[in-house]
Amino acid sequence: MTPARLLLIGFDGLDYNLVQKYASDMPNFSRLLADGVLAPLSSTHPPITPGAWASICSGVNPGKTGLLGFFLRQGYSFVPLALQRTPAKGLWDYCNEQGISCGIVNVPWPGPLPQGVCFGITGRFTSLATSPPELKEDILQMGYRPEVHHPSEFSSLQGFLRFAFDQAEACTRVTKHLIEERTPKVCMVVYNLPDMALHAMLNERMIQRVYQEIDRNLGELIPYGERHVVVSDHGINITEGPVFYFGEWLVREGFLTLSDEQESRSGRENLGFFLRKIMQRSGLSFIKKMTPQFLRNLLPPGIRYPAFLPIDYSRTMAFLGPGEYCDVFLNIQGREPQGLIPPEESDAFLGRMASRLAELSRTEGHHPIRLSPSRDIYRGDLLDQLPDAVIQDPGSWHLEPGLYANGPLGPADLKHEHNQEGVFLFAGPALETARSLDQTALVDVLPTSLALSGLRIPEGLEGDCLFEACDKTPPSYYKTDLTRETEGIEASFSEQEEAEVMERLEKLGYL
Repeated sequence: MTPARLLLIGFDGLDYNLVQKYASDMPNFSRLLADGVLAPLSSTHPPITPGAWASICSGVNPGKTGLLGFFLRQGYSFVPLALQRTPAKGLWDYCNEQGISCGIVNVPWPGPLPQGVCFGITGRFTSLATSPPELKEDILQMGYRPEVHHPSEFSSLQGFLRFAFDQAEACTRVTKHLIEERTPKVCMVVYNLPDMALHAMLNERMIQRVYQEIDRNLGELIPYGERHVVVSDHGINITEGPVFYFGEWLVREGFLTLSDEQESRSGRENLGFFLRKIMQRSGLSFIKKMTPQFLRNLLPPGIRYPAFLPIDYSRTMAFLGPGEYCDVFLNIQGREPQGLIPPEESDAFLGRMASRLAELSRTEGHHPIRLSPSRDIYRGDLLDQLPDAVIQDPGSWHLEPGLYANGPLGPADLKHEHNQEGVFLFAGPALETARSLDQTALVDVLPTSLALSGLRIPEGLEGDCLFEACDKTPPSYYKTDLTRETEGIEASFSEQEEAEVMERLEKLGYL
């Protein structure tokens, strides 16, 4: 077997603090660290899968990829980003330009599989496709499991974890086989396990078991690479804290107006709201971790989300997209069909929103929520594809986009929460760090990976190469376009494909 020159192993949601906590349960991770460097990896704002992986693979920020959340706004509608094309180039493109073969497995890159890869398998947000096409039947026969399931589809959390572990093991088996058979110089594989598992509200023992399983798969792959990068797009953990109902706040502040035609809350929703309120006010949220899955399946949600309710846009100044993240879109004159805010007043309007949000969320000594315009965080020609404003810092709060009859300030609750603390580990013989690694950025991953592969780095990437060779030779650079020949983000998908992506996002816990 000829190992890849570089094996880049991604884990969606691998949490830096949990890696430290379970270090004694992760001997293979420790084995890599003995010959490498580990640092926390700062994610996007908000820390969310599509935009973070796009920046990891492209070396540029979301303002240049046009990718942040799971959806792209089109007027008052939203389409899944997983089906779009981004003009940004990725790792595989730069390998191709330098005559180096690259294979990818389950990388959450939007649109069709990239051309020119040694082999390719689509990520989890779209239906299974492979390059070459005949590879699809081969990997299915090897037990590859592209399907996604919500924990509610299982009678127990143990059954859900068995599925998640089997899926990860099949991913490892297929990746090893493809490296053996097709001998890529560079290979990137991404595992869904950490994020998928912690969205299921696991207890402490189960989380520890997940990290042990992560390490077991890592250990099987280590011999298949000469040098290694282990990276995650964000962290995720289960924590307790007060809940801020952002949708409710928008309504009560007069920023968002729901249509008079919306349906009244059903009896089942009222029951769910009542049970949630009793658990929170009694300090019993921890019961979530202890509740058997079959009982969780019977409990109604009790929370309504404005993105899925009729909105009166003629009286709405700001609204939210689908999903669990509180991304803010303004109703701007000349851009939206019923726009209310003059473009020249949008900055001042966002400033007032941010100030009122910080003032209310600072109540009772809590660290306030920080809402920032996207253009203050990101830069690039595709800023108009991003939300107008995002939560840059949730403060002391769990953010919930839903409505809540008792007002926006909710009692403490136990929730899975993405955070900024991802993982960046790179390992190889005789490496020395080029600068302090107290904190690293998503855009540092690509230039560092290219240099570890012995390749030149494109000029204009935003990140830094984080290591120097043992002989202190600096990395070399070359001039090339950072984008493909395409204008903006193109949409090419059917209603069936869109429905399938929405179903997958719901099962993965993002809707």
